[in-house]
Amino acid sequence: TALDRAQLVFVSGTGVDNYGTFATGASLGRTYTIRNDGGVPATGLAGAITGSGQFTFTGNGGAFPGTTAPTACPAAGSLAVGATCTIDVTYTAGASTLPGSDSASLDIDYNDGIANFVANPSKPMSAVAQDTALITVTPSPHTFPTITVGGNTNETFVLENTGEATATGLLAGVVVADTTHYNFTGGGTFPGTPAPIAGEPLCTDTLAGGARCRIQVEFIPASAAPNLLTTIDVDYDNGAGAATQVQVNLTGNSLTLPALSIAPILPATNFDMGSTTQGTAITQTFRVTNSGESSAVISSIVPLANGFSYPNNAFTAGAVAPECGATIAGSGATCDVTITFTAGAPAAVNSNINVDYADGAGGTINLTQQLDATSLSAALLTMTPVDDPLNFGNVAEGGRATQVFTVTNTGESEATLMNFAITGTAGVGVYQRNGGTCGTNLAG
Repeated sequence: TALDRAQLVFVSGTGVDNYGTFATGASLGRTYTIRNDGGVPATGLAGAITGSGQFTFTGNGGAFPGTTAPTACPAAGSLAVGATCTIDVTYTAGASTLPGSDSASLDIDYNDGIANFVANPSKPMSAVAQDTALITVTPSPHTFPTITVGGNTNETFVLENTGEATATGLLAGVVVADTTHYNFTGGGTFPGTPAPIAGEPLCTDTLAGGARCRIQVEFIPASAAPNLLTTIDVDYDNGAGAATQVQVNLTGNSLTLPALSIAPILPATNFDMGSTTQGTAITQTFRVTNSGESSAVISSIVPLANGFSYPNNAFTAGAVAPECGATIAGSGATCDVTITFTAGAPAAVNSNINVDYADGAGGTINLTQQLDATSLSAALLTMTPVDDPLNFGNVAEGGRATQVFTVTNTGESEATLMNFAITGTAGVGVYQRNGGTCGTNLAG
């Protein structure tokens, strides 16, 4: 009986088996099945992989058939008519092949009952190797501007994949280590709320090779301290199944809120500026101290009233040092405020220093201090007796007559520079002051 010779075929056909695209170091195994479609057993089975060395037999020490499974093709053995057996091949990506690929051929050698045929059949294989994903972050490291506790400032960071493979796992992998003082903008959720621009969209879970994306992190100090340190940890799969991390070191400094206080400058000891006569003025200087670390920026000034005023543009951008300007530095810095009280109608009056200043964290702080002063009526002298003319009576030559006059200050202000003189056209020199208690001043 004449029988057909052995004929081995790949069950999957003879077309090219494209393994796909892999990052350097990644691998994929395939199992190939051959079948004997001939009429006699195929004997002396052998196999070889020619072409790219990135294709190898999977196990069995790298030798044909690459597997020790019960279904494995028997090396140097036979395959019965109609029977099948398997061969295991693994592709391991090496250096990038782009824009080309790795190519190889799985060749089967066997005795068909008549003669040995080399590489019959053959299975062509191909795969593409690409560099693993490699993410860089800009800026890195980053120092945030110094701000007041409770305030916030943010920075946009650009992630760039300088590799060829796609980085995955960013959604869960990008975290801010210290969420007490730092977080993603917009509520703390990745990627924050940066403004996207052409070529730099908001980051998602994946980042293709050569692509960029954006995240935004804010500095929101919950306490005042120097050198508040943390990191942005970017963990991702590099495309080859390897967990990879890049860190961005962050530094922030926060200051205590500004705190203004005002005090009289010696010899003054209080905020009562004293008394002065109607139409005259008193000027007094007070010292303002900012005991907080942040600068106080004046936002609102209520004008003084009831005769009180700032003669030197205090608390304005036009103030001249040492007068307080629109910004008062922190950490114990001082400036002066000069206040003038011009007396009006006689009365005890007051007014308030009332200044609002920004706290550096979006809020406002108020400084209020009452000032007191008294307006006095002018000095007004009267004299008794008031007879005019006053008759001393008859006095013998060489004799003396004395009359006492009482001077009274009916005003509230002190009379000063008092001077008493006796004038007249008759008998001048006969009258003269002869003592008394009046001096140059007389209280009101």
